[in-house]
Amino acid sequence: MASPSLAAGRWGGWYAQPEIGYVSTLATPIGISYNLGSLQYAAQRIRHLDARLLAGYQSGPLRLFAGLSLGYHLRNTINNRQFTSSDVQAVADALAAPPARLQAALQAGVGVSLWRLDVNARYEWGLTQYRRTIQFQQQSHYLHQNLQQIILEVGYRFYRKS
Repeated sequence: MASPSLAAGRWGGWYAQPEIGYVSTLATPIGISYNLGSLQYAAQRIRHLDARLLAGYQSGPLRLFAGLSLGYHLRNTINNRQFTSSDVQAVADALAAPPARLQAALQAGVGVSLWRLDVNARYEWGLTQYRRTIQFQQQSHYLHQNLQQIILEVGYRFYRKS
């Protein structure tokens, strides 16, 4: 993940900073058990562009920050595995369906600045819910997920106030 950043304002050790980023990750594999066997659904590659507004406190090279992230999901690489059972295929198709194109999330993290490089560890909580109804063996099942992820990143500061 790469995140160009630019500090918008500094007040003592406090700051506000907009960022843009590109994320490429694998979704968590999902295991499904049913009365005729089980299904291991392989992960798909998820790609999105993010725009973030973060605020935090920096003391020396170390900082703490939190803020809002808006993501625009690009086309996902979908696992095109075909199943012999139409019920199982319906489940696989529902799992492969793309999430909402625009998603909002909150991020909080810690980081260190080394020259113009930023090294960060973040935790992201999704605010946009992902819901699907799946028909499987004549029953309705509901898939409900929220994005939660740990992000390790290296970013570059285009502007550095001396």
